[in-house]
Amino acid sequence: MRKFILGLAVILAGGLLFTACSGKPHASRAANPLIGSWKFSKADYVDGDGNTHCYTGMDFTATAQTMYIAGQQGTTQVLYKVVGNKVYVSSDPSFYDAPDYIIVDANTIEGDTSGECYYTRQ
Repeated sequence: MRKFILGLAVILAGGLLFTACSGKPHASRAANPLIGSWKFSKADYVDGDGNTHCYTGMDFTATAQTMYIAGQQGTTQVLYKVVGNKVYVSSDPSFYDAPDYIIVDANTIEGDTSGECYYTRQ
């Protein structure tokens, strides 16, 4: 019986350690690297009129996004879904057709737009 209890304790401890190290979401910037302020840095595409179709800046909090373009701004309540090096942002819990941002490094993201817009952390 003592061996059984000891074995069970080892299994439970291992399970707890695995859960702690498995990368489950937490309410922090480490779990969602998109949280913060971002400024446009470059675009891989510019149309014939010289437009990039990129936001000039973006702010992400735990519950909202604010987008800046052409002197205007708009704020929307959002949800986030982190999958690998992508963060999906949506106001719809289904995340249907949600834009995503590729985390290039800790201070650079690439937006999911036809302009392949890049932003740096502020």
